[in-house]
This record gives sequence, structure tokens and C-alpha cells, in this order.
Amino acid sequence: MVSPHAFILGDPLPAERLSWLAGCLKYSYLVQYPEALRHSVQQESPIFILFLTGDALYSLHDRELLNTWDIVLSLPGVWLVCDREELDIRGLSLRALKMKYPDQIFDQNGRSKSYPRSFWRELIRVFRKHAPTAMSLGYLQVSSPYMNRSSECSVNCLHAAAEEHLSPELYAFLDGVHAMHINQRPPVSMNIGEGLVELETICKKKGLRFLLLADAASAASRGYATWQGEGKKIVSGCTIHPAKIQELDAIARRMEEAHVVLGSSAASIAFPGDEDLASPAKQKERSPPPVVILASHTPYQEEYTLGGLSLATACARNDIPTRLVFIEDGVYSLVEPLDDQPEVTALSIHSLVQSVKAESNLELYAYKPSLTQRGIAKSRGLRGVLEIGTNELGKILLTRPGHVRANTQRVFIM
Repeated sequence: MVSPHAFILGDPLPAERLSWLAGCLKYSYLVQYPEALRHSVQQESPIFILFLTGDALYSLHDRELLNTWDIVLSLPGVWLVCDREELDIRGLSLRALKMKYPDQIFDQNGRSKSYPRSFWRELIRVFRKHAPTAMSLGYLQVSSPYMNRSSECSVNCLHAAAEEHLSPELYAFLDGVHAMHINQRPPVSMNIGEGLVELETICKKKGLRFLLLADAASAASRGYATWQGEGKKIVSGCTIHPAKIQELDAIARRMEEAHVVLGSSAASIAFPGDEDLASPAKQKERSPPPVVILASHTPYQEEYTLGGLSLATACARNDIPTRLVFIEDGVYSLVEPLDDQPEVTALSIHSLVQSVKAESNLELYAYKPSLTQRGIAKSRGLRGVLEIGTNELGKILLTRPGHVRANTQRVFIM
């Protein structure tokens, strides 16, 4: 039996995102699971599990989104697992939704009802079914601690991974590199640096390996890469002990492996068939799990779009089949620049998109409904960026590329 497709949604969930997610799920049922739609009885086992934490939980109380959630939850085999502690912090109740969908919404992981980090342990137990022989679990951290609660999620997730006897790996990228700074002293919130150092100690006692990789370019731009040691090793005097600053290729090489890699908004898609590819004897026949990156931010206010391009390129150059989809505000990256623009110092994202479109193993797409919603058009010079609709997006996210032999696909929303 194929494991359920699993999503983790921790970032704010606006109407546009929930709409295309619902559209992709509907496409999947029409194409892959039509028999499930023909049965009125709810599925005994899930086809999709959506784990909600952080600000994504507010979407369950947003009246503008409730109709879309009704569409999602009307699909047989869709389960929601909500972080009870995060609900309690926000003063949110799921009573009305649970009465309406009693067999699809779960949130019993409070401190008084279960063990600590039970939401994360349950999440890991579901996701690890996609890589049952893997001995590690990764987390891509792209946001800074304290300004973003996602860093607490990453620490909780990786501690839970160690409790489940998996070697935890943190990939610090963009502002995520701030998680490795020494001498962190937050007045009220979890100390991220201490949490990571404690995790290293726990792993040593359990015989596990803790890997903390920080992207060298992200670290250098933020003042962490202070000098190079022997053999051009990047050294820093202001990072916690477990941190290793390396080129982005080092993170991409970890993506070649079959273990689960999570993020603040991410997914692991399970492909049917080829179950034997998980065995060690079939390693040479296995393709790296393909990667889909959804670039959802405006190109210049923050670094996410540049980061998505950089990560997609690094994965592609390491022979990982990679698709980069510009979606939501990310489509602003594809607007035709002015011919008479004055000399500027800002890096042109449009030019970068043009430069990477010829990369092998990398395909570029633009989500047409996002373009239409904003009243903009894709630059005529970006012929290598294909416009797609909801069905095509669903196919990209939820089906195996024809030339790939892998059991899973990784999805990151950046």
C-alpha cells in the first residue's frame, strides 16, 4: 500500500495558496484516485495528511477560507492533524470543524494528554514511511530565529527525530543561518542556539549523528564566514560548535539521499510502485528524489526568490530533477523590465531567471492564475518559463516525472 502524501503547513495560509492546494488535490483525485470519489463512505486510511502548525492554523478560523476548507475536507481520505499546543497559544478552537468532520481532524497532543512534542513525533512517523530505511531526517531552515517561530518548529522537529532514533540534520539557508549564532539570549522564547547544542549532546548519547550545515554564501553575507582555515575550510568565530559552513552544493548533495527533508511549508509526495527501490541493493538504480520549489514571494523585498533560484540551480547541478514554479507573488519575478531603467545596484531577478533556464535537470514554470490575479504578463524574453494552470501544477506536485525512478518527491514553498 502506498503511504499517504504528507504536507506540513506552518506559514500563513492565504486564500490564494489554499485555493491552488485544493485545486491540486481535486486534480489528484480525478486522475489518480477516481474510485475514492465514487464511494460515499469515508476512507479508512488517508490519501493526504496535512499537518498544520504555526500561523497556518488561523486559516481554520478565517471565514473567507472556510468554503475552501470544506472543499478540501469533502474529499475522501484527507486528514488534518493540528498542533494542539500552537492552537492553545493562539486561543483557537476546532470544536465546530471537528463536529462537522469528526473522522478527519485530529489535535490531541496537548501536554496533559500526551507526551511532549507528540505533534512532531506523529508527523515524523508519517513522513518516515516514505523512506523507511533512512536513518536520518533533514529540515531546511530559511527564516531567522525569534522574528519567525519556524525556528522553534525546526528545533522541536529535530529533537523529535532524535527521540524516534533518526539522526537529525539542519540545513541553514538564507536568514536560517542566524540559528547557529553563539551567545543567544532571548528574554522569553526558546533559545534556538542552546536547543541545537543540546540536540548534539542527545545525539552523542544515542549514537546518532547531528549535522548542522550552513550555506557559505548566506553565512558570508551576514558576517559569519570570518576566515578560511587549512584546505580553504570556512571558519567562523561566532557560531555554535555543531555548525559547519559549507557551499550550497553540500546541502544539495544531502538532497540526493532518500531521507525525508522538511521545512516550515513543505511536502513529501509518495509515488506508487518501485517499492524495492528503498532497499540498499537497489541504490544504483534509484534516482535522487525530485525537488519542486514554489517561489511565492516578491523578488526584491526579501531574499526568498533569489534563494529559491540558487537552491534549484544547486540541486539541478547535482543531478536532481528539479522544477521551480513561480506562484503567488513570485510571478512578479517574471515581469518584463523597463528598457530605459536607470543604472541600479540591485541584482535583476529577471536576468537570473534568464541565465538559469538552460540548466539541465531544471524546469521553470509560471502559475498562470497568479499572473491573471495580479494583472501582469510574463516577460516575452522568458520563453523557457512555461505557463501552467491548476491541473498542470497538480501534475507537477503529485505525479512522478516520467524519467525518474524514486519513491518520493520533495516540495518546498519559499
